[in-house]
Amino acid sequence: MYRGFCITEETINDLMCSYFNTPGFIQKKYEEALSDLNIKSTKITSTIAKILQGDARGIIDGDALQQACMPTTIGEYDVFISHSHNSKKSAKDLAAFLKMKYGIRCFVDGFVWGSCDNDILRPIDKIWSRHDSRKDSYSYEKRNFSTSHVHAMLSMALLEMIDQCECCIFIKPELEYNIAGISDCTLSPWIYEEISFFNKVAKHKPIRLMRVQESFSRGLKVRYKLDLSDIAELKKQHFQKSIFDDSLSYTKAFKWLDYIYENVK
Repeated sequence: MYRGFCITEETINDLMCSYFNTPGFIQKKYEEALSDLNIKSTKITSTIAKILQGDARGIIDGDALQQACMPTTIGEYDVFISHSHNSKKSAKDLAAFLKMKYGIRCFVDGFVWGSCDNDILRPIDKIWSRHDSRKDSYSYEKRNFSTSHVHAMLSMALLEMIDQCECCIFIKPELEYNIAGISDCTLSPWIYEEISFFNKVAKHKPIRLMRVQESFSRGLKVRYKLDLSDIAELKKQHFQKSIFDDSLSYTKAFKWLDYIYENVK
């Protein structure tokens, strides 16, 4: 990880409206960029079901389970997009736009990884969290234990992915971001965790830059304070920069990232 930025949903919506109305806009390319985001394996359910059988002692391989549902392939993504559940569409629009215009490979967990609830928690609970004598009900204690395992896997996978990506873009959820007049807060424990991970992982300048230099839902709500002091905000104009291919040894995607590193403070 090198740098982090934040952006509002309003800016993303404005950006997309302008882009859709740009002469020469090709709907098919945009749809292809959207479909490329949804790359979850079609075999994920059967793979997880097999892992959940455990070994001869009935012990599940946690590493294999995490990689089946939350793979963290090194070097596959450039940008980690952090978003709340309510910002899911904005996250997908932004990822598709960056892929289509600049070739930026964005990681958006909901479109790359399987669903923790549907793909891991439910299958585990059906096997390990039922009451001993009642097949249609679950044990509170057993499910708490299984949930802690799954969330630990997800947390470590998120930390590894944030550390691997070069840049993080945090989408401010308009409805949750400012709560009761207090700024920089969220109701999402996952956003809180992702921003905390970003602030704690070591920051490394990309080698190419060093070379250049040398040359809402009802229910439980818990408010978390977010430290955004090291996260600059992206504006619409930062996405309107024209990037051209030339003889340099790195890609157009890296050139756009270099541009925002230099110009967004």
